[in-house]
Amino acid sequence: MFLVNESKLQFIIHTQHKTFVKLMIVRISSV
Repeated sequence: MFLVNESKLQFIIHTQHKTFVKLMIVRISSV
């Protein structure tokens, strides 16, 4: 149970990080 929750958390963090990086790239490209 704990391992499943941990992997889920890792996945969420990874997805959010990718989205953040995309936003930063778009921001840098705009400027």
